[in-house]
Amino acid sequence: MFCKNCGNQLQENEITCPGCGASVRMRRDGGDEIPSFHAGSAVPPTVPKEWFITINGEQKGPFSTIEMMDMLKNGAIEKQSYVWKRGMANWDVLENTELVKKSNRAYNFDHDFLSKRVNFFNHEYAMDELLGWACSIVIIISCYMPYYSVSALGYSESITYISGGRDGMFVLPLVIVASSLLYYKKATAALVLNVIAYIIIWIDFFDAMSRDIIIGNMGIGAYFLLISGMVSCWMARSARLRLKREKANG
Repeated sequence: MFCKNCGNQLQENEITCPGCGASVRMRRDGGDEIPSFHAGSAVPPTVPKEWFITINGEQKGPFSTIEMMDMLKNGAIEKQSYVWKRGMANWDVLENTELVKKSNRAYNFDHDFLSKRVNFFNHEYAMDELLGWACSIVIIISCYMPYYSVSALGYSESITYISGGRDGMFVLPLVIVASSLLYYKKATAALVLNVIAYIIIWIDFFDAMSRDIIIGNMGIGAYFLLISGMVSCWMARSARLRLKREKANG
């Protein structure tokens, strides 16, 4: 009888192969049973090594995706290290590649959905641009919607963000300028203005909640301002990262 794993000749009373250690058991019909699996009995599939990386100014590689993920996890390489593989237009920092994207769902959404190009009135725009402009429109409309309603001694009145003594007259130009900057690919400046506008909206909201809620109720415009302001900051941030990736990739 011979071992089916390594071909070594076996004695009749042997249970394991002395050559490779595979288990060999006799079947009742006199034949030998297929050897059981052990670490050396199967050849692992070939893992493609396609990643190159610069470490201390020197090009290293190629490495497989698994090796790259292990080095990243162990701190042997950093997210700011430059990497390249076939299919990439140019070298790019590791944090902008699929290696980091696989372990970060938020990045997946930003990279795969918000950076997606769509045709709008015969022009191509990224989703973060379109959504950012949509949020700006919602903010502008919300400034003229009921911000809170005052009710006292039988008197009731709805106050808007513009007419209620709030900072709507400051928020409106900030949002409009931020939208224009986003159109001209000035995403960092757009992000700064959107953040300033959102801070003002946030402060006004909680100021109204603490003082005016005693005699009134917050209106739908206040909540629209909060939500759309937050999303506008997100879209400007996404556009900033996308433009940075596009510049790095040439």
